[in-house]
Amino acid sequence: MSDTRQTAETFLDRLGKWDVDGVLGLCADPIDMAVHGSPLVPWLGRRSSHIQIAEFFTLIHNLCTPERFDVEKIIVDTEDGDEAVVLGEMRYLVNETGKSFTSTFALRLTVTDGRVTRYHMHEDSYAIHLAFGGDGEPGV
Repeated sequence: MSDTRQTAETFLDRLGKWDVDGVLGLCADPIDMAVHGSPLVPWLGRRSSHIQIAEFFTLIHNLCTPERFDVEKIIVDTEDGDEAVVLGEMRYLVNETGKSFTSTFALRLTVTDGRVTRYHMHEDSYAIHLAFGGDGEPGV
């Protein structure tokens, strides 16, 4: 269980520093990565390879400027010890539109042998859709 918590904390630390290589160093290849929501948000969808993961984080970094990323709690599964849920809130500026979005999030991480094998992010894709200049109909 402590390995899962430590891996999750290190993952978040590297992510906060935009250390994509460091993040990839903690990810299994392949990985089960999914960020669900509005199909109009450019980074949403499923990915599995290190190349796709690098593209994902690079895309977000190029399109948005982080204003705040607050982790409120990391909950580690006490039964198996390989699952962590990260709860928090984030705020990003969409560079192209100048609009910001705020979203609570829940990030499910599965850690196997010190590597993240699952990354499922749940965020307010509707708020993100609007910040990208979308109308009130995200199509989901």
